[in-house]
Amino acid sequence: MTTTLSGPATGIRWGLRCLVVDAPIRFRSATHAYVSRLAAQDRARYLGDVALHNAQSVCDMLDYCARLGIRSFRITSQLFPLATHPVSGYGLGDLAEGEEVRRRLDRAAALARDRAIRLSLHPDQFVVLNSVRPEVVASAITELEWQATLAELVGADVSTRSTSRRSSTSRSVSRSRTGRTTGRPWLRSLSPP
Repeated sequence: MTTTLSGPATGIRWGLRCLVVDAPIRFRSATHAYVSRLAAQDRARYLGDVALHNAQSVCDMLDYCARLGIRSFRITSQLFPLATHPVSGYGLGDLAEGEEVRRRLDRAAALARDRAIRLSLHPDQFVVLNSVRPEVVASAITELEWQATLAELVGADVSTRSTSRRSSTSRSVSRSRTGRTTGRPWLRSLSPP
């Protein structure tokens, strides 16, 4: 008999974020220090293997969630490690395994939809849109655009966090209203608290 955590009796939609410790499902990571020492062909093959493994892990996590009656899962922001790195970055189209990765992400989207599991993404703490340093803002925008693409691929919501410091929030909103971020509708929806 499988114990479930959600349903009509509880009225609560329980969720998991990023990983579990009691199941053999793992997401692989990669570091720039490691991949930068690899030859270009080996680097692409390594990152492709990581991407393929992690896309399958999302499907495995959704099966795990469904078995337990968990109806919400936050996908790790490092699903495709280094994807937005300025030197080691890549897109799925750059990987030999890219089409298979997309198929697995399509499968994850179908699993989530069929099993009524809400998917979300959350940016890492280094994503700082309200930085006073332009290069940090540019990096944050690149990361959020990448996460928006991933969200579209798996049918996820993108959750963001805001700061409690009014001046920082105001800087983000001001930046979006000045047009410096034209073409990014997800940023135009920011509003001060």
